[in-house]
Amino acid sequence: VDGTPFPLSTQAPLPDFRVKEAVPFEFCGTDYTGHLFVRDQHTGLSSKVYVLIFTCASTRCIHLELTQDLTAASFILAMRRFTARRSTPRKMISDNGSTFIAAAKILKGLESSPEVQNYLTKNRISWRFNPKRMAWAGGLFERMIAITKIAEENLVVPT
Repeated sequence: VDGTPFPLSTQAPLPDFRVKEAVPFEFCGTDYTGHLFVRDQHTGLSSKVYVLIFTCASTRCIHLELTQDLTAASFILAMRRFTARRSTPRKMISDNGSTFIAAAKILKGLESSPEVQNYLTKNRISWRFNPKRMAWAGGLFERMIAITKIAEENLVVPT
């Protein structure tokens, strides 16, 4: 045993869309962060909503959208609000794994949903699903989800 340190492995290069100059949200990743409970001011009833996060691949900006449920119709409405506010992305990347069970279910449904396919084709958006069981492939948006969840936990709501 000679006691020399183990050499670091060379890091694989980042994909082109992560390092080339682009307008914000031209290339972005999306995933659901989970659910929140919101209370109606007038009735006092609480209901469950889901947070959909859009992360820019080049600037790391995030855009949050609330959806009523995990259906394809709710996703399309959130995507329309996102594109109206930010711009229409050229490439979308999303998770296809089992790390978030609810997100995996909705994304599997989105992949085969004719409404979503029609919307993406009409707006010339290419969609790439990360391979299953490759959690590190979604690091682009998974880190932003973790930061968002930390912010949600520290949120103080006046009663």
